[in-house]
Amino acid sequence: MDLIGHIYTARRSGLFSDTELNNHVVELMFPNLRHCHDWAYMHAWEIKPNDPYKDTLAFIRAHMICDWIIHYGDACTHNKSKVGWVYKHLNIVTTRLQSFLEGLFLQGADCSYLESRMGTPKGRLDINHTLLELAIDFYIADFYPSQDDFKVWRKAFGKFSTDLESNNLASFWRLCSELQAYSDKSDAFIECEIYALSHFAAHEWNKPTDYAVFTAMRKYQIPRTAETVNYVSKFLYSLATVIEHQDIDDLFKRISDCIINPNLLYSGPWQPKNLRS
Repeated sequence: MDLIGHIYTARRSGLFSDTELNNHVVELMFPNLRHCHDWAYMHAWEIKPNDPYKDTLAFIRAHMICDWIIHYGDACTHNKSKVGWVYKHLNIVTTRLQSFLEGLFLQGADCSYLESRMGTPKGRLDINHTLLELAIDFYIADFYPSQDDFKVWRKAFGKFSTDLESNNLASFWRLCSELQAYSDKSDAFIECEIYALSHFAAHEWNKPTDYAVFTAMRKYQIPRTAETVNYVSKFLYSLATVIEHQDIDDLFKRISDCIINPNLLYSGPWQPKNLRS
């Protein structure tokens, strides 16, 4: 899931108030902004009481728990196996993916990158699970967030563009350094992505689900026109309508329970195969 899903499950846990979440939405989404999920899976499970960044790490861990469960399930945290909710429900997307691509071509869009990704098993799997996760945000958007919450999120992410123009991203990079949160992307790439996101937030983010649409189109290099934005939005909504209520509510509850008590899930930090003894 994307922004709405992360905030909703953290909110549902009761660990954070609405005000705390709205004031720290950027910290909650830090793993996405920094592209540092593997770092988080290895180093952010246990938070020391005297850690000066303990509050920030609590938001990062909430994000991480949500991602871990939806991808790797809720049986353990030391080993990655693609057994989470999203992989068990891929049929929601796989039966519709080709028609999605064909519809984009009918819009006159150059989808050569998306088409090339669909041409490999790994790329197709990535597209399927990403679109399904984004559809979850559309499911939640029927009842959350409020307009007041949405305005705060838009302002928070839109502020990054001002920071970039004034070369004032120092606090973001300082946090990366202090946490030793390494990334699999270059700093130049990350700044480019942050700028694109903040420009979108300041000028094009008109309703909460636009964020998920932006994520899909940015990731798969789908040209943004009024027609393609509307098409991708309708497609993600169509996926959301297929999701079964009790099934997804059980997922939300499990994620929220583990945010409150990570020990329900935690079995030790994840380690890449090359670091295992």
